[in-house]
Amino acid sequence: MDKLSLFLAVLLAAGTSLIAQDTAALKHITSVFDKIEAEHEGWPHLKLAVENVDNVPLEQHVWRASGDSGLLRTERTVFDEHGPLMRRIYVEKDEVLFVLERAEYEAPREGAPVQVTEKRYYFSGGELIRALGKQGNFAPGKPADTSKLPAKPLSGDEIEEGVYEGFQQEVKNIIRDFSGLNGGGETAASGGGSYPSGEGWRMIEGTRSRDGQFAFAWGIQGQSVPQGETLEDGSIVAEPEVEGLTNYIVNLKDGVILGKTAGSHHADKGYIGHSTNEVAWSSANSYVAQVCSGKWATFNAGVYAVSPDGTGFSPAADLLAVAEKAAFEFLAGSEAHKKFDKGDFALTLHDVSIAQRGSKTAVVVEVGGQIPKSEDEGAYFDLTVVFTLVADENGGAPTLQWSGTEAHQD
Repeated sequence: MDKLSLFLAVLLAAGTSLIAQDTAALKHITSVFDKIEAEHEGWPHLKLAVENVDNVPLEQHVWRASGDSGLLRTERTVFDEHGPLMRRIYVEKDEVLFVLERAEYEAPREGAPVQVTEKRYYFSGGELIRALGKQGNFAPGKPADTSKLPAKPLSGDEIEEGVYEGFQQEVKNIIRDFSGLNGGGETAASGGGSYPSGEGWRMIEGTRSRDGQFAFAWGIQGQSVPQGETLEDGSIVAEPEVEGLTNYIVNLKDGVILGKTAGSHHADKGYIGHSTNEVAWSSANSYVAQVCSGKWATFNAGVYAVSPDGTGFSPAADLLAVAEKAAFEFLAGSEAHKKFDKGDFALTLHDVSIAQRGSKTAVVVEVGGQIPKSEDEGAYFDLTVVFTLVADENGGAPTLQWSGTEAHQD
């Protein structure tokens, strides 16, 4: 028996406070859930891989039963930098019956536990009849199995107003976005599920400019199509140390490579294993930052100025170097940190953004430092560093002038 079905069975056996109508409804939800879970892998399946308004990668899956049963299963996962945020919705005849939400959060320091939060919503006749939650901490790298955790009723403050209507609208939007949902087979939706590519390059997810014209791409010099492992969703990943690995900025409208960047990402997906590729564009697409990181540290981070005519871009301003300098100058007077040498720390840059502040352009970046496998006081820090971006009139690399640093307490 599926874990959720077992959970519902126990709930029904022990739920003496449930009125008969709700008990019958929960039994029906269990029956529908079991049928969908048992059969959905054989249904027509569509997938959409895009990025949301914050340029965070997300995947949307839809399975819809053939015939007139009206059964539908959707799954949406947002790949946040601290862990995936997933929602599954189970539908019968256009009515949402059950929703599972699961969020995983891993703090950016060694040994930090993975915190898992789950919410379960049960609906009947358009009304919420039960809402339960689970929460637990799990060792990093270990299975985060919540089946043995106790479920507790959610309080009113934990349930958003109009939650049923919100889920119903989400399902309507999904069906609208997936044209041809009743077709057969598994399909990658155009404009998202496929991975745009050109001669010698493949686009990295989550890197499009705000107007959709430009994006970051990766390739392997000497190969018209980069060679690597092809995953189930059609994306490609190469080994991080492969010879000839190169990152580019490309014009998606005509498929032209504008030039090479200092980046080192090696896959279609922006988040793959321990490798991450974070990109932030300014509002007018005149500047862009790229940050490439691994499990413990950032490998390279650059800020580029795009030429006014959109045909090229400047050399990189080394964001990693100036962020490291600013961080350790700020920590120089700290009793907790000065006992360590700065070379002991692994430095990670994340959550970079480029914003207009009056007449000036600011680059804001979070800087995390840690000494791997150390629990000593001062072996970890988290800062926000702000720079003012100054263009080079001759087309050279822009200058990053330090503006301010703020520390964050645990």
